[in-house]
Amino acid sequence: MFKSVVQLNGTNNIMKIDGNIIYVCSDKNIIKIDKKTSNVIDCKKVFPKNGKSRDFIIDGDFIYFREFCTCYRIDSDTLTIMNEWKLGNDLRTDICGICTDDSNFYAGIRNGPLAIINKKTGQLKYYNVSDSSIWTIKADDFIYAGNVNGQILKIDKLSYQLIKDANIHKKNLKSMLLTKEYIYTGSQDLSLGIIDRETIECIDKYKNCHKKMFYLVGKWKNYIITASVPCGETKIWDISNHSLYKTINKATWNMTMKDSKLYMMDGGMISYADMNKL
Repeated sequence: MFKSVVQLNGTNNIMKIDGNIIYVCSDKNIIKIDKKTSNVIDCKKVFPKNGKSRDFIIDGDFIYFREFCTCYRIDSDTLTIMNEWKLGNDLRTDICGICTDDSNFYAGIRNGPLAIINKKTGQLKYYNVSDSSIWTIKADDFIYAGNVNGQILKIDKLSYQLIKDANIHKKNLKSMLLTKEYIYTGSQDLSLGIIDRETIECIDKYKNCHKKMFYLVGKWKNYIITASVPCGETKIWDISNHSLYKTINKATWNMTMKDSKLYMMDGGMISYADMNKL
C-alpha cells in the first residue's frame, strides 16, 4: 500500500512538503529531497546540536523553526539561519503551537500568551488571549486556536484581541483543521469536534474517534484523515455524512497530505500511499 520514497539516517526526523520538495529536519541537518525523483537536492548542517522539540513551517522563501523557547527564520534556498528570536526562558514559557500568514509568525507560549513576530520588521509582541497553553493555531480570516482547557479561541487579526471562545472538549484541544465551512478539532478526550467557523459553536462531536490519542492529518476531497500512533491506525472520515469511510492499520506522528498522496515518515523512512487507490 505504501511506496518508499527515501531512507534517511538520523534519530530525530521531521518531514514537511512544499511544492515538489520534501524538507526534512534530521538531527542537526536540514535535507531537501525532490518529491518526484527521490533525489537528495541539498543537505546542510544548520543546528549545533540535535533537538527533540523542533517543529517547522515552510513559508515561501523562509522556513520558520520552533525549538524549545527559540524561533529561527531560515532561508529555504541556502538553508542558512537568517534571524532568531527568544520567545521564552524555560519550560514554563516554551513554544507550543505555531503558524504563519502573509504578515506574521504566530506562536502559542506555554500557559497562555500569544507571541507574534512581524515578518517584515522582525518586531516581537505578546498578547494575552488564553488562560492555558495553546497547542494548535491556524491563521486565516481570523486566528483560530485550541488550548489545554479544551477551548477553541477566535482572535481578531488586527487588534489580536479575543473575540470569542467556546468550550468544546473536556481535555486538551491539541489538533485542528480548517475547511471552508468548518473547523475540525481533535482532543485528548478522544473526540473529534465539528465546529462552525462563524459562530465557533460545536455542530457535532464523535466520541472515541480513536481508542487512544490521535491527531488530524489533513483533508482529501470530501474526506478528513486522522491518525492514532498508539492505536497503530489511520482513519478516513466522510465529510458529507461524518461517517467512517476506511481504516488503515498504520500510523506515525509525522503524516501529511499532498497531491492526493498520504505521506508518512517512520524513523528515517519516507513513504506514501495513493489515496485514489486505497
